[in-house]
Amino acid sequence: MSRAVKVAKKMVAPRILEFPSLRFLLVAGILLLLVMPVTPTASAGGKFYFPNANWSAFWGANPRSGGPCGGNPVYVSPHAYPSDGKVVMDTASWAMWCGAYSIDAWAGFWSTGFTVPSDGNRKITFAWRISWDAYVATGVCWFGATVGEGQIRFGANVFDESAYAWKLNSDAVRFVWNTGTLRCGLSSASSQDDAYYFVTFDAYLFAGHTYKFYTYLYSHTLAGATGTGAADARNNIGSSGDFAQLRYVYVR
Repeated sequence: MSRAVKVAKKMVAPRILEFPSLRFLLVAGILLLLVMPVTPTASAGGKFYFPNANWSAFWGANPRSGGPCGGNPVYVSPHAYPSDGKVVMDTASWAMWCGAYSIDAWAGFWSTGFTVPSDGNRKITFAWRISWDAYVATGVCWFGATVGEGQIRFGANVFDESAYAWKLNSDAVRFVWNTGTLRCGLSSASSQDDAYYFVTFDAYLFAGHTYKFYTYLYSHTLAGATGTGAADARNNIGSSGDFAQLRYVYVR
């Protein structure tokens, strides 16, 4: 590097700092970059779809029980809000000494119909944000056994109204939390975060057909115990400010 270039490089920063207005612009520009939210922008050949009041919502729960020694508490009932894409639920299972309890809960959306301008393979992405707090715990088994499970996941598919058929034979799935089965012994698992999850798949779409997006949040807890054992599981996506939100669907 020449001496002239080295001297010029050393002079640039000090010269900028001599002028208050330039210093202000420099600092303001850096702060703007740090706090600016990342928002989706359309790219060539792609299109964004956002939840709105014209979409329809669905939700439900399926508690199961066996034995008199446990329960499936519902702290926040499953619900979905199409206007802003939010979903909430907070469900749990517990068992002590005898019995097994589990509850599956879900909530999600059907979009309004959409079409594509031409036949072709499309990549479809469902962007979800979720904040959650979940745990599973099983106790020591002196006599008997314990079992516990916890799972949170997103699912998505596209329905072809013109052909009256799903584009995928099974829903595309993205796991947020999945403990598998915890068994007898003093063991536990927990998860807590606020993050984005994407459910993405390819589907061949036809011009002239009408399609609908289908997507949801699913929660599962299970607790079982016999003898002197105890188990407990909870998935909170609805209490203390926790929730899930479908941010957008992108088709390219």
